[in-house]
Amino acid sequence: MAADQRGKAATLAGRQRLLSSSCRLFFPEDPIKIVRGQGQYMYDELGAEYIDCINNVAHVGHCHPFVVQAAHEQNQVLNTNSRYLHDNIVDYAQRLSETLPEKLCVFYFLNSGSEANDLALRLARQYTGHWDVMVLDHAYHGHLSSLIDISPYKFRDLDGQKEWVHVAPLPDIYRGPYREDHPNPAEAYASAVQRMLGSAQERGRKFGGSPVSCAVGLAVLDVLEKEQLQAHAAQVGSFLIELLRQQKAKHPIIGDVRGVGLFIGVDLIKDEATRTPATNEAAYLVSRRGPIPARDKHRSDPSCPREAACPAPHQGCGRTRLHSQRTGSKDGQDSCSSGWGASGWSSISALTSPRPSPGSRSLTPRQGLLSLLSPSLTPAPTPTSEIPSSVRCVSLFKL
Repeated sequence: MAADQRGKAATLAGRQRLLSSSCRLFFPEDPIKIVRGQGQYMYDELGAEYIDCINNVAHVGHCHPFVVQAAHEQNQVLNTNSRYLHDNIVDYAQRLSETLPEKLCVFYFLNSGSEANDLALRLARQYTGHWDVMVLDHAYHGHLSSLIDISPYKFRDLDGQKEWVHVAPLPDIYRGPYREDHPNPAEAYASAVQRMLGSAQERGRKFGGSPVSCAVGLAVLDVLEKEQLQAHAAQVGSFLIELLRQQKAKHPIIGDVRGVGLFIGVDLIKDEATRTPATNEAAYLVSRRGPIPARDKHRSDPSCPREAACPAPHQGCGRTRLHSQRTGSKDGQDSCSSGWGASGWSSISALTSPRPSPGSRSLTPRQGLLSLLSPSLTPAPTPTSEIPSSVRCVSLFKL
């Protein structure tokens, strides 16, 4: 199969001819052709390795062998819809119920978040007999028409807000109406929701729940438990947030760092007093990406173990800043600094020295984490994709 692969230019030409232009690509000026994934890494047609900090579908990483095996074994026996009796859907529902509060004990299995939200909307309307919906500002609930109507992120650029949609303020204590200097911001935001509630009171299944999808779901739950991935995300996320907050103290463009686990945001600002979003700078940062050079060599080198500092420099060692911190390096000065590489997808490039783009200055390892956010170092921003002016938070990781 690999021998028959098209070149990237031919794939791009075919996509432009056969797919709608509304199906956007990441990094449209120089798209990445991804042909393989493993764990947290993705590989292009030339074998270059990237850290995937965008994909939110592969819950336990790409091609986890246990998940692949479960799907393969069930595919060899049966894959059909959920209208027949089958043990997998019952077993999966039981396992899910054990992770949730007691009252959440009846399940619908669907193909996507959009389908799930649309069904939830229909169930709520059927039960209450009302159409009124309360949503948070900037929310996005899915691409179906029913969900665009209740997604401020979408409807403000389309048909506008329906009279039965009530938009509550985002509980943002950094830039919202009730900030950290408010005596009780949580109560203020809750009161705003209560007022809106009072105002509102006045006035098909195919693969969802299939034997294969349920076998995969059971395997994913097993991996989450056996590899303790939730605890791992909390530990690594806390470590990363601390590093980012250290950089916030150094760089005025970083207004706020917040997150839970590995779902982390960095709020970029133009001015500390007004907290004006640095939208262009955020767009520039998100557009930066580059492969990790020669990472496999680093992995296979017995003199450069994962948990210890490299005894000698190796040309092309592609360890990220996170790794170098674990090995006790100083100020981002990795002992393998000759190969300090740009890493990753989207704003993961903020975690290491970025690969210089045409016309930009090279950054040294010592300039460290998020150094390209410094106004004195960042080249003039050249947004490479349409980013709404309301975008204020660059998502670093999403699991």
